[in-house]
Amino acid sequence: MAAKRLTSATEDYLEAILELVHEKGFARVRDIAKQLGVGRSAVSNALHALGERGLVTYEPYKMVTLTDLGRQAAQVVRHRHAELEVFITEILGLDAATANEAACRIEHSIDPAVLARLSHLGDFIRTRCERDGRPWLETFIEFCDSRDRAAQAAADKPDDEPHSGRADDDQVEPKSLADVPPGGTVKIVRVGGKARTGRRLTDMGLTAGAIISVVKVAPLGDPVEVTIRGYKLTFRKEQAEAIYVEEL
Repeated sequence: MAAKRLTSATEDYLEAILELVHEKGFARVRDIAKQLGVGRSAVSNALHALGERGLVTYEPYKMVTLTDLGRQAAQVVRHRHAELEVFITEILGLDAATANEAACRIEHSIDPAVLARLSHLGDFIRTRCERDGRPWLETFIEFCDSRDRAAQAAADKPDDEPHSGRADDDQVEPKSLADVPPGGTVKIVRVGGKARTGRRLTDMGLTAGAIISVVKVAPLGDPVEVTIRGYKLTFRKEQAEAIYVEEL
């Protein structure tokens, strides 16, 4: 008969006991309750259930220990957590607190094959990938930061904000990206259109000052393929018309 799959709550208990043993050399009911944020009675009930499954050795008022089977299961959970935490901090560039919380949620449901590929991807990126002579991770974090700033700027900007001010006589009115032929290179002046469209475009890194090269324009002008900051993007015509540019 196949072994019964451990629930996320069971894995949390085993992982907590393993961490306490590594940290203090022992695990007590009150320590487990504090670490998991639950009541002592709930811990006692859970430990009885774990004992019946042969995962822990537990008697009231005594130290809790993991059996060989329980220790093996706890180490598997801890390994998944550590791998996810490393990937989220080192590859995705998020802070340790966010990584820990996310890993706690993901570790119980992630497929082993998916976790293995994430680990391999992390190793590959750290050791193999470079872009424009710079570490790939460095450029990726900069790209994420620019997207975050653009999204925040769009969120802070009033919806459908009109373009204020009148151009001087010698100032060239910006044209839309939809009017730029293939091979043209331009600089973004501003992003307009409907509020939702503008936010979507800035989320994609299309902010004032960014340089865009038009690669290809389909018949009737839809879609438009461009490169920006070394990345290829494709826009619908209505999106391209909302991006105002000037020639370099």
